[in-house]
Amino acid sequence: MLANPNKPIDLIFCTVPQKYFTFVVLAFAHFVLPYAWVDIASVILVGASLHLLRGKRILIPAVTAVERMTKCGACCNTGTFGYIMAANGVKNAKESSDNLVAFDRR
Repeated sequence: MLANPNKPIDLIFCTVPQKYFTFVVLAFAHFVLPYAWVDIASVILVGASLHLLRGKRILIPAVTAVERMTKCGACCNTGTFGYIMAANGVKNAKESSDNLVAFDRR
């Protein structure tokens, strides 16, 4: 931002230079924070806690254990919900070859 403060940023309703983006965010926060600060704080806390749990490899084993205890996979894998158990998702992610395919950005 400091290298090119006039670089345009596309917002939903207009395009502003980067140097004015901070003012737009502060103006938006001025109207939103008094009413939704509890919601914003809860999203930040839940997101941070899930990020920490995922980083320590706790979340997927915990979800897998809950799925095994409740036998959720026995009825949901073949149901109409299209639900995939965490263990199946991890197995599919490990077997994926997406990292071997060149990504074409065109």
